[in-house]
Amino acid sequence: MFRHIVLVKWKPEATETERQAMRGAVEQLPSQVPEIITARIGLDVGRGPNNYDMATVFDFEDRDAFKRYIASAAHQAYVQGPAKAVAQLAVVQHIW
Repeated sequence: MFRHIVLVKWKPEATETERQAMRGAVEQLPSQVPEIITARIGLDVGRGPNNYDMATVFDFEDRDAFKRYIASAAHQAYVQGPAKAVAQLAVVQHIW
């Protein structure tokens, strides 16, 4: 299994509507991309100085499935649209 973890920090000027649009777009990805086996999306409930605002955890069969996801039209539309509300990402990928 290949796990893709993304932590998101919003742009300070991102509106609540933009933030909700991004979360909604991420939540739709599993129904649009068959390579995603499991998906977990959550908003931060802490508020520490080093916290991120949102986390996503997607699991794939293998690295090739992940690459197909990255190249998919759904992922590209997300990156070109709702993800513009993002100021910073932290990404970790591992095999388990």
